[in-house]
Amino acid sequence: MPISFRYDINKEYENFRKSFNSRNHQLASPRQQEFFSQFTELNPENARAFVERYIPDHGIIMDEMIQKVREQWQDVGKTFYSRADKIFGIPFSHEPVTAWLTIHDRCSYGEHNTDFFIHLNLPTVNKTIMHELWHFYFYFSVGHDILQQHGRSIYNDIKESLTVLLNVIFVDLLKGATDKGYPQHAELRKIIAMEYEKTNSIFLTIDSALKYASKTNASSGG
Repeated sequence: MPISFRYDINKEYENFRKSFNSRNHQLASPRQQEFFSQFTELNPENARAFVERYIPDHGIIMDEMIQKVREQWQDVGKTFYSRADKIFGIPFSHEPVTAWLTIHDRCSYGEHNTDFFIHLNLPTVNKTIMHELWHFYFYFSVGHDILQQHGRSIYNDIKESLTVLLNVIFVDLLKGATDKGYPQHAELRKIIAMEYEKTNSIFLTIDSALKYASKTNASSGG
């Protein structure tokens, strides 16, 4: 699964729009707060103006950043794919993935066209890449069925909680970084970690997560 690392200032608005309205984040991020300290409305023109000011103010040279990110991922990518393929039982054989760099401190993705955004924090960028690819593995194995049969809320809870396994399976590749997840998924992430330790099966683990998420969603009126 080759990753093409790219930057396009016109893509920033897409990530801003998705991230500002994320269902997982309860509070605005520092970058979002900074944006709205300068602009009253998010639109393509304001997003571009914000980015055009931010990049030189912070001394960012995007071509150099892309090269650094690419080199970091090359160190761990093959190992990540090899393990993930075995765990899910399928090779990730879809179209090449595009990773768009963004100045935003939160990153969105699209499971259907296999592209996602990565921030500029080099010490944790590989964790972000693995986090987003883990979403794709989940979606293309059983996640799309869960989405269709159980709805987006349950699908999202499992998708985001399942990344706790990065801290178990890929701890050597994370090199000190940690996938922390969201507070609202703390209990489900704990269940997933325990179930995987017990069964060593991603699909039995997902089944347990689905039972818990379905029960929780029903009790909350979702």
